[in-house]
Amino acid sequence: MTTPRQGSLRSAARFTSLGRGATIAIRYAVLLYVVRILDPVAMGIFEAALIIGGVLDILVDFGLGQAVIQRKKLSRGFVSTMFWLQFGVSAALWAVLTFLSAPIASLLGSRDAAPLLQIIAWGFPLLALGAIHSRLLMRDLRFGGVALGELACALGYGVVVFGFLKEHPEPELLAWAIVVSYGARTVVWWIAQREWHPSFIFRMKYVREVSSFSLNLLGASVGTFLLQRLDNILILFFAGESALGIYGLAKRLILRPARMLAPLVAGVLMPALARIQDDLQGMRRLYSRGLGGSVITLFPCIVGIALVVPWLMALNGKPEWAGVRWVVVALLPYALLFTVLSSVGSIFVSLNKTDLMLRVNLGSSAACLAVQAVLGFVFRDRGGAEIGTILAAGSSVTMLLLAPWALRTALNLIGMSLGDALRPLVSTMLATLGMAGAVLGVHALLGPGVAPKLALIADVIIGALSYVALIWWLRPPALADLLGFLGMKKRASVSGSE
Repeated sequence: MTTPRQGSLRSAARFTSLGRGATIAIRYAVLLYVVRILDPVAMGIFEAALIIGGVLDILVDFGLGQAVIQRKKLSRGFVSTMFWLQFGVSAALWAVLTFLSAPIASLLGSRDAAPLLQIIAWGFPLLALGAIHSRLLMRDLRFGGVALGELACALGYGVVVFGFLKEHPEPELLAWAIVVSYGARTVVWWIAQREWHPSFIFRMKYVREVSSFSLNLLGASVGTFLLQRLDNILILFFAGESALGIYGLAKRLILRPARMLAPLVAGVLMPALARIQDDLQGMRRLYSRGLGGSVITLFPCIVGIALVVPWLMALNGKPEWAGVRWVVVALLPYALLFTVLSSVGSIFVSLNKTDLMLRVNLGSSAACLAVQAVLGFVFRDRGGAEIGTILAAGSSVTMLLLAPWALRTALNLIGMSLGDALRPLVSTMLATLGMAGAVLGVHALLGPGVAPKLALIADVIIGALSYVALIWWLRPPALADLLGFLGMKKRASVSGSE
């Protein structure tokens, strides 16, 4: 029987998922509109600015937000200290990026990115003002408020882009859109978390208490970011801004669902696992269900995007974006592995093993650095989508080799084998392969001369119907949770569920 508390959490989870779904839809609509207006060079300048902006986003958090979630007992002085420390870090980063934007952009290899860096710098204080509020919402399992903030962020970004990009087709406008989106998100998080506001309290003892945890987590987060953006840096260095624009668009198309929904699953898992960190059997069961729930929705989305990208680029009407499709295909294994690996951070953090997480992420980053640097040097004369496809394939192969080690390292902490973790995912993977086969069959039947819009509609309909039919037939363990989550079953009654 469902208790009122369980019912409220389930309703909040549904609302959160709807909010995230709407956020992703808005992001895709904005992205497709942007590439109709801007060319690959302009997008490459924007992507170059985001490389630095993304690193500093991580530094703003400084691992302090996760410390708020992971800590068993919170005091008002502790939370206020974390808030002011985070805000101080953001102010320092604003100063660095504002006054050193030109040399940073030159070092990066894109001098035109300097004005964008100065604009993006204004977003860091706005980001810091709402970060602790969002972590308090996560700690209390109030993910609806977190999702509302993300939705406000996407809406703010979209309003600026749709309202002004056509009249001002410059990458600087996208940077201003980021600043507006940060401000909108922070306002919503302050409204959602009305119970706490920062006091003028700052205690060094709290800083010392979280220093080891936060610095390890910070290093792991920077390592993960470099793992995700290292190829961008190499492409910019070896092939220039136009190639980076093509590659950046491909990564956004194929990785957006995973980057938005997988962290949501990890964000739900981490505080839940932290609450039962003394119960390893419960942690194994909860992790397995969380990973299964992530994969059952993300795998078909990611593969489906790879299948329809040719039609999306054809509808765009700009031939310079045509090579995006091959980069997307090469990135497909990487995106699928990212979905699985993004969940293991919740194990490390919930058990306060951020030092081990740091070593895993740094090791993965170093391996990818070596592979991609060699590929970038060997194929440095290739341009456009070609070098992007080569580096994307290198990323996917490297991740395929490293994934078992990274997974085992995390799973060993809760006494779970790799086979036990992946076995419930087999049915979902088979259903996804069946969906891909059905869509490719439609491609073959329609032939090369079909209108892109008609092909896109046919792919979406056939893909959705075939996946739902196969999932219902195979009935993976995650299906029971999904049906219960949607309110279609009062309790798990599907074969194979826990």
